[in-house]
Amino acid sequence: MKTWAKETVPSAFCEFHSLRAAREACRLQSRQAMVILDGNVLVMCVPTAVTDFAGYARVVGGFVRAALEAADHVVCVWDEPALVTRAKLDEQRRRDMQRRRHTPTMSSDLEESQAPQSDTYGQDVVERCNPHILMRCREARQRFHDALCKRVMAECVAASTFHGKTLTFDGIDDRGADRPFGEARAPGMFSSSDRVQFLLERSGEDSRVGEGDTKITDLEVEVQQLRNAGVFFQDVEVVLISTIDTDSIAIELMHQAAKNESVRAESEGLNDTDESARGLKSLLCFRELRKDSEASRAVYSCIDMELFELGVMRRVFANRHVENAHLRPHACALLVAGWTLCGCDFLELKGMRSDVVFTAVCDIAQRCTRSLNTMEYVFALNRHSDTETLLEARREVSTLLRRMVCRSVDALEKLPRMAQAANKAREFDDNDLAKAAWVVTYWTGFELKDLDQWGFGEPLGVAKRARVCADPTCADPVCDAETDGTRPVKRMAT
Repeated sequence: MKTWAKETVPSAFCEFHSLRAAREACRLQSRQAMVILDGNVLVMCVPTAVTDFAGYARVVGGFVRAALEAADHVVCVWDEPALVTRAKLDEQRRRDMQRRRHTPTMSSDLEESQAPQSDTYGQDVVERCNPHILMRCREARQRFHDALCKRVMAECVAASTFHGKTLTFDGIDDRGADRPFGEARAPGMFSSSDRVQFLLERSGEDSRVGEGDTKITDLEVEVQQLRNAGVFFQDVEVVLISTIDTDSIAIELMHQAAKNESVRAESEGLNDTDESARGLKSLLCFRELRKDSEASRAVYSCIDMELFELGVMRRVFANRHVENAHLRPHACALLVAGWTLCGCDFLELKGMRSDVVFTAVCDIAQRCTRSLNTMEYVFALNRHSDTETLLEARREVSTLLRRMVCRSVDALEKLPRMAQAANKAREFDDNDLAKAAWVVTYWTGFELKDLDQWGFGEPLGVAKRARVCADPTCADPVCDAETDGTRPVKRMAT
């Protein structure tokens, strides 16, 4: 998907050798920038040659210090297993099973001698074991993350260049490995600034976020609100998001479209809020390796999300994006739902490709524009929505997704050597569509708790009939068709 994005909107991409260079290209000072780091990505970037805790903390600390050179405010987000969705936990179990196939089998006492296999160990164990072996065990991993962030925080705060800056870890217990055995972990905001920690702390069960990907967007929204209210972060103009997870392209695209719509509504006097219409600029920065003749070097491939969203919407609406400005968030949601079917943490429809999904979405947006209103459910659902509304949302969004998948299958069949992929994609069912609807809603910031209702339970079988489009101006022949859930069958005109 990242390759497709570069080819589709090349003007939104630019490479820099560091986050600081990316910020400087925006002609902003460090006080005007914030960096959000994905902590799970940081630990993946530590070389296997580093086999001790001190070295491990030094490498991770190096990434954090580089972020502090780019911005006065740095936040590093971590997953919180106690809050992660059941769907994500199922995916993690599958990953663990695959990883075990490549791990040598040994007795439990030998495993324990190499690294702890539970949460009951102290700082002395952290100092002497190989961090990479310890990280293989999910039960032991969280205490290690706490100890690691506590060490990095101490080293960064002690640095002479830290004055006037803030460093915050989101999803960390500040007791580190000194937390008493058997005592529940209490992750939250662990910051060098008491005020930042207080302002960013999520109070209340409904506001808590478990997955790092969604925490990034949640933090952007919170910083925006604090800045607009004049409480804190008033100088911040740009947020640099450092990650390697391409899910962030989809999540940030929807966030940018929703933010643009809020700004548009504010400028037209449609919002009753006092928030400023000036939005934060978002740069999505992917750390990539480039191989030179002698060695590899790291660069940051950065996406200006404002330019990217504009470029994508111009293509989707055939340059009629201005007159359809209110539908741009809905078009982005439909596109993202299609991308989830191409493969993400929660589902995958074999054969689907991001480029054919884009072709299908463009076709729907240009030939049956009003149908995009269906995606309003994605942004409107909340914890107060009743069962009838949820069922209606599932049915209506799934119907539009079915039309999009059928279009994608048609596009696949027209491509050379894609017959097998088209046959696989044709095997979709109601569960695939419902899961895609759930994921795109989850990525907007609202988690639907009843997963069985959204396709994560037992298979429901193949859908037998699609709703006929009620839009009299629709020029899409697939809308006025009956379907067996796999391929549209054109209805004869009467």
